[in-house]
Amino acid sequence: MSDNNKQSHSIDFNDDGKVSIKEFIIDKFVDFVLIFVGLYAALAVENSITASENKNKYINDLTKIREEVVNNNIESNTIKEFIEYHSKRTLDINEHFLNGKDVYHSIQTINDISYNYNAFNSMDKSIFKNKQILTKVFELYDQYDKTNTLFVDYIENSDMVSKFHIIKDKYNSRLTSVDFNELNFGFDKAVALKDFNIKNADECLNLSNLLIDSINKELSVLGVK
Repeated sequence: MSDNNKQSHSIDFNDDGKVSIKEFIIDKFVDFVLIFVGLYAALAVENSITASENKNKYINDLTKIREEVVNNNIESNTIKEFIEYHSKRTLDINEHFLNGKDVYHSIQTINDISYNYNAFNSMDKSIFKNKQILTKVFELYDQYDKTNTLFVDYIENSDMVSKFHIIKDKYNSRLTSVDFNELNFGFDKAVALKDFNIKNADECLNLSNLLIDSINKELSVLGVK
């Protein structure tokens, strides 16, 4: 083999014309390192893109949760107003049956009372970096469930009391002993559960304020005003 042919190869040959094992190993090792560096660079870029996307999604989730909680505060205050209204109405109806107090006939529905869960249901919990905030989110929305469930039961009880009032006073129908037992139970239930309902709504407001404060601080750390 000529000297020119030997110089055209990157791998050296021994005097007997065979490939140098040492040079071969070094050459392959360099190839391996270059492949590894290339893969690492590609993964680094991909991870950087994913991290950026996750950060933007996290910020978006925090912002939407904060907005939803602020709107739900309106619902909590409305619940308190409804509880006060129905508590007074139930007491007035009780006075009607005891002393003949005049009470107007009304059964008020609660179709316009509802906590929102859209942001909570759509947030990506797997990328939620601040686990303390995530815990506060779950605690608040669990309180929403408890508050709304007991509130609906309270209003249905009030409507039941109003129903007996209408049957007796408006339609001049006599109530049975079973009706009166149910009515008296309704009076007792309204008194017993009023303060508990108010405390539930207040707890929603308290937890929401703590959560909003935590979210504001987290967004500030992330550079969001």
